[in-house]
Amino acid sequence: MKKMTIIFSIIFLAYSCGCSDEGTDYVNFNEFESSIIPTNINSQVEFENQNSEIITAEYTEFDNEPIYSTPSEPSCHVYIFESSSVILSITELELNFRLNIKVLDYGNRREIIFIIQTDEEMYFINGSVFDESEDIEQFLTNYNSNGFEFNDVFIFSGLIENEISKIIYEPQVGVRLIEFNDSTYLKLIE
Repeated sequence: MKKMTIIFSIIFLAYSCGCSDEGTDYVNFNEFESSIIPTNINSQVEFENQNSEIITAEYTEFDNEPIYSTPSEPSCHVYIFESSSVILSITELELNFRLNIKVLDYGNRREIIFIIQTDEEMYFINGSVFDESEDIEQFLTNYNSNGFEFNDVFIFSGLIENEISKIIYEPQVGVRLIEFNDSTYLKLIE
């Protein structure tokens, strides 16, 4: 009886799907996108604040797991999207940042989503929701603040007022500068 139930269940699952197998598409980062969050990012880094105090931080939990998606019924087409994430923990200040980048493409438009999240806020390039139809490299810019100059960086800011005003991120390096609304900052020591 158990064999009949199992066989019936398998047949039911196979024929009740209502869709035909249409294959799998792999959507990968281009060369620049894959370098934004490097796999060899230093695990421990140091930041210096405005008082010349050294604050230790650590990159942990690098993840390069793909995202699986089936966009619509009755299609059984599967899309596998590349994604990367890493956590930057600044234990002394009780700050954790999750840096996420993923590529999406359902055949009609390729999208890149790159955000930095804390427990309280999401930070976006140029402080707004990224227009995914554009090339992410065009958002690289130069930035000067507190006597520091940064070239070819992304500037992240939140959508709501929070203690953090800006996060400056350099591809292949990581977070370079965190500016707070009270005019304090943390600058990466290289």
